Amino acid sequence: TPPPVMHTAQVCTDSLAALEHSTCGSDEAGLTTARTSLEGIVNTMTKVGNADPTTYDVVCARMILALERDMGSAGCTLASDAPLRERIQRTLEPVARVR
Repeated sequence: TPPPVMHTAQVCTDSLAALEHSTCGSDEAGLTTARTSLEGIVNTMTKVGNADPTTYDVVCARMILALERDMGSAGCTLASDAPLRERIQRTLEPVARVR
């Protein structure tokens, strides 16, 4: 039996990279917690194997936006770039239209 096909949700992967390059002077513990939470989502996704990566991208997009808002109010800087922001917006637009 071949192993399950692993799908990688691009927003999740890129969000993890952004968190790795983020800074949070006085609240490094909060940044570590955020990384751990997002890593848990990505690890779950890869263990499931053939899960729909779009579903995980929606979760990661919402989470990274919430983290960015919370981190900003705590004086932290999320290292997200324009391409990541565009992917997040493209990911969430269909969800917003359904509401």
